[in-house]
Amino acid sequence: MKIQEFTQSFFGAASKTPYGIYSNRNGQKAVNFGHKQLHEGHVEKLYRWAQKHQGKLSTADFNLLILGRPCACAPFFEICELAGLCKLYTVAGRTRIYGFTL
Repeated sequence: MKIQEFTQSFFGAASKTPYGIYSNRNGQKAVNFGHKQLHEGHVEKLYRWAQKHQGKLSTADFNLLILGRPCACAPFFEICELAGLCKLYTVAGRTRIYGFTL
């Protein structure tokens, strides 16, 4: 799966959730999770990480890559699961690891 397909699937699924999507002030698609947002650049960064790590992305990885947005972590994975992009792979303590189909 190419990065454009991934982001399109993510934002397509996000548009069907209560969060919805919008264009931020820089013209990027974004999902608003209350006081924080995830925009296309964030989603692409997470995709690249998962691609480099055999399709695995954990909640700990998310919080290292997307600083200052811990409240966006669970909704991000929820939307990815809704889009069929990932599924829960394993739980290690408090860290959830997801397997992505890339």
